Amino acid sequence: MRRALLVLLVALSLLVVACGDDDATTPTTTAAAGGDVALELTGPGGTAALTMADLQAMPATEGWGGFVSSTGAITIPELFRGVSLADLAAEVGGITDGMGLTITAKDGYAMTLSFAQAVNGDFITYDPSTGAEITPSGPLYPVVAYSRNGEPLGDDEGPLRLEVVSDERYQVVDGHWTVKWVTTLEVKEMAAEWTLDIEGLTGETMDRGTFESGANCHQAEWTDEEGRVWSGIPLWLLAGRLDGGPSHGDDAYDDAAAEAGYTIEVIAADGYSATIDSDLFHRNEAIIVANAVDGEALPEEDFPLRLVGDGLSGGEMVSQIVSLVGHFDGVEEGEGDGQAAPGPDAALAITGALGAEFTLDATTLAGIEVVEITAEHPRDGSRQYTGVRINDLLDLAEADAAAETLVLTASDGYSVRVGFADVRACADCLVAFNDDGGFDLVLPDMEMSAWVKDVVTIEVL
Repeated sequence: MRRALLVLLVALSLLVVACGDDDATTPTTTAAAGGDVALELTGPGGTAALTMADLQAMPATEGWGGFVSSTGAITIPELFRGVSLADLAAEVGGITDGMGLTITAKDGYAMTLSFAQAVNGDFITYDPSTGAEITPSGPLYPVVAYSRNGEPLGDDEGPLRLEVVSDERYQVVDGHWTVKWVTTLEVKEMAAEWTLDIEGLTGETMDRGTFESGANCHQAEWTDEEGRVWSGIPLWLLAGRLDGGPSHGDDAYDDAAAEAGYTIEVIAADGYSATIDSDLFHRNEAIIVANAVDGEALPEEDFPLRLVGDGLSGGEMVSQIVSLVGHFDGVEEGEGDGQAAPGPDAALAITGALGAEFTLDATTLAGIEVVEITAEHPRDGSRQYTGVRINDLLDLAEADAAAETLVLTASDGYSVRVGFADVRACADCLVAFNDDGGFDLVLPDMEMSAWVKDVVTIEVL
């Protein structure tokens, strides 16, 4: 990472700081006279209003940054230059563990980074050529960037934007960690990290950042009888992550499934749950999984998420939500005797640390020893499955015995990591044939999130 300290000699100070004793008012910094404010900072040490000249006079951080969108589209890395979040936070008192840093754009879009992200660059990364999750090849640096490839950012995204950059051009991050039109940065105490488990015909574990990004893009509001305004993501949009179709994009939500009828079980941290019928939440903007009330994080008794909205009883407004589970009676994928054969167009790629990478078509896969097993599904109980043992495929591919991880990726882009040794120790882990002509993973004694449906890639790392 190239960090250039620009030493400027100026006759007048660019910063005007209020002085006083230890009990004095928190100091405030303003931009130099005659300059347009480009970025406003707030933190435990006061405020600052910086011009573009101020930013360009600070230590510069330069590196390669790109991202993968929620639909899977990849923007390849380009060379960005700007000021690191750590250096900007230092202008207003610094950032310490337990604090977060909120970046806000001129259109109101906001994203909060944890201390680990803002200072240590703790982000999930992906291969820019395949979109597969990878281990970063080096440190990552979030910056407020003012140039790309040596040129100022245009009005369509700048003059400032948040980017996560690195020394090497070999990784990209999730798109919600990039923000265009950045105007303000606030350092403040941060609520605890959390995740939301989403399970059904498809599923994922959604982290706080992903949920907040969704709430910014698809925010819905509901006002209760006391006049409090709850905001978050409509439940029907989250249902699009578990109803069996693609998890992202405009067609993620399956209208036909909702109209046919299924339920979502909303589960709290203490195990309490309520079941909501699809005919209630179907494209209903007034049934919300809320992460904020009156513009603030939820209070402790509701944190991190609460279900609210029209037509819900008090018992259905579940607080402290940790999981959403879809129940599709009679229509679960893979339901039946498990004897379906793979379709003619199905294919499975085995890649990574192997003696040889290869792609198995349906005929080749079915030609390997096919077995039938009974396994305990994490939600549906004892089931019969027909398929090929994963370990037979790893042996065939001459998988590196020193590998640590398997990255399992579905056709819709959903991806999860499991331990290589855990799979090697699992005699009944299968690539099973499903009723749609594709392949599902059967991983006994592992989390449901690892039972990837319509798997297309197994990568050995």
